[in-house]
Parts: sequence; structure tokens; C-alpha cells
Amino acid sequence: MRRIHAKGYQGRCEAVGGDFLQAVPPGGDLYVLKFILVDWQDAEAVRILHHCRTAITPDGTLLVIEMTIPDDNHPSPGQLFDLHMLVMTGGKSARRVSIEH
Repeated sequence: MRRIHAKGYQGRCEAVGGDFLQAVPPGGDLYVLKFILVDWQDAEAVRILHHCRTAITPDGTLLVIEMTIPDDNHPSPGQLFDLHMLVMTGGKSARRVSIEH
């Protein structure tokens, strides 16, 4: 919140705490998930995305930011992050998930 106020954005955005496995605050036109989905099993990741889809305005945007692994398998930070998630948190390797609305 301090950074939002320091930049003068308090009239344009809001940081809201909660449990995205239960619900997402409704009515936003932009939701950002940064390094979130990789930390959950498929069922929970789908639940998070479903809650975002339910909450977002019809013309809203969901921005998902995750590390990717290059197709050519050259060393990258994404591979280290993926390995860390697999070993330390019980996450899954990179996957594709689609949500029907």
C-alpha cells in the first residue's frame, strides 16, 4: 500500500488481501497473478483461475506472469525456478491449463 500511495495511484488501484482459493474480490478490470499458478497443483490452479474469471468485469484483463522454459532447452532462469518449485514446494513442472467460461 505504501508504494501505491507513494506513486499517487490510490485513486486508480487497490491492493486487497484474501484467499484466492475461496474467492476473488469482484468488479476489477485488471487482475495480476505473478508467480502464483506454478505454486499450486492443477486443481487449485484451475480454481484460482475460475475465481478470477467469475470476479473480473466482462471487458477486464487477467495478467498471468510466470517463468517459461525455452523450447530449445538452453539454460535459463526459468529452469532453475521450475526446479526450485518441484523440489521445495511440491509444485509441478510447467503445464498448460485452459478455462472454459
